Amino acid sequence: MLSFEDACRIAATFYPVNEQGSLDRGRYWFIAVHQIGCIGVVVEKEDGRATPLGSSGATDAWLWGYEQGFLEAEEHDLVITEVLDLDATLNVAKSIARVTWHDFQKPLPLILSVTESALVPLFEDRGRSFRWHLQRADTTDPARPAPRRSPFA
Repeated sequence: MLSFEDACRIAATFYPVNEQGSLDRGRYWFIAVHQIGCIGVVVEKEDGRATPLGSSGATDAWLWGYEQGFLEAEEHDLVITEVLDLDATLNVAKSIARVTWHDFQKPLPLILSVTESALVPLFEDRGRSFRWHLQRADTTDPARPAPRRSPFA
């Protein structure tokens, strides 16, 4: 298991470390950094694998997104399996993908192409509007729609 000091050394290979903002999250360390565009680096305790996080949104949202697998690939398919509140689902879905009301008139699951920019709206919704899971996108499929990019990414 990787110590806090070792995790700080690994994170420092990316950006200057801010030890006061760092957290022990069980299986990984969150090491806060001083860098525009990055709130911190996640360092896995088991193998030292490091993942820099973005900066738009709260730290909790980024850590939640990391735990959900948003940072394992550049693009994902968000698979909506159940709609609990159609209006709220549409609001969230429109903020992360190109969808309309008609998309939700078809049988589920609905598969949306998304990037890590979807993590903050999904974190804020916390499953109140719809049930979903992520799957790794097949980016080699020519019929796959392009994901909606965040203007802040």
